[in-house]
Amino acid sequence: MDEYVGNGVLKGLLPKLVEEGWGDVPTLKIMNSEDMNELNMTQQQKDALEIRSYLHDRGLIQYGDEIESDGRCLSELLNLGHEELSSQFGMKRGHIARFMDRTSSCADLLPEPHAFPPPNKIKPAEPRVCGCVKPPPIVDTVAPYSAIESISIQKLTPEYKLGTELLVKTKTPPMKASELWRDKPAVLLCIRRPGCIMCRVEAHQLYAKKPIFDL
Repeated sequence: MDEYVGNGVLKGLLPKLVEEGWGDVPTLKIMNSEDMNELNMTQQQKDALEIRSYLHDRGLIQYGDEIESDGRCLSELLNLGHEELSSQFGMKRGHIARFMDRTSSCADLLPEPHAFPPPNKIKPAEPRVCGCVKPPPIVDTVAPYSAIESISIQKLTPEYKLGTELLVKTKTPPMKASELWRDKPAVLLCIRRPGCIMCRVEAHQLYAKKPIFDL
């Protein structure tokens, strides 16, 4: 979060962003113009947020401070030539290509809303012989809390707060899973392979809805 905001005009706004629930990068990147107006953001702050979101999508956030201090908005920066980007911001050749490519973004990993037909348009699959393997039965029952409430879990990463690091070397002591929903509702996301890029995308999509869950 600190690296994303940088040392520009957004740095002084960071405490207010955290207080209003915009305290992490995925949530901050879904902020719209109405949200910005409610925070009384200046046009300079809005432009800086747009620039940093664009750079973050392309893995170029290290240029955030230099580009933001230039004072131009994103549309003007995208009209600069290769030589200007190299001389003014010290961009490397490969980074310039990534910056100029307006189609590249981590959002490309997410399916487009119209990529799949609506449920009522999906044609049923034609019946085919698949050997003697029968499909698994459909389970309508839901496992009770008692099945998982005594599972021992351990918190590895603390919640982000100002003045603290995102990762810590010391681990917190184990606790029962029931403590997660003891004081407030909890959303559990089960991931089979945490290193899988699609699993990380699914987690990102869910975490981006945190402001809605906090209401």
